[in-house]
Amino acid sequence: MDTSSLAEAIQRPEVQRELLGTYRGAFSLGVTSSPEDREKPALLLRLEGAVPDEFPSHIAVDGEKVPVVVKGGFKAPKPQ
Repeated sequence: MDTSSLAEAIQRPEVQRELLGTYRGAFSLGVTSSPEDREKPALLLRLEGAVPDEFPSHIAVDGEKVPVVVKGGFKAPKPQ
């Protein structure tokens, strides 16, 4: 899967549901390089506060195994 295909796939609700599970806080979801192979894309998920253990390290997107990089400390933008 290439970067642009993955960027389109993360807009789909079913992909977000599979990744987020029961998480209900603020988040940011994007595409980055895989920590395992810099030539391949991965999902970058940023969450509020600390990262819970429940997030997968990989998910299937369109039949391909995609790495997931999860980072904490995200702060949702506030309207001005």
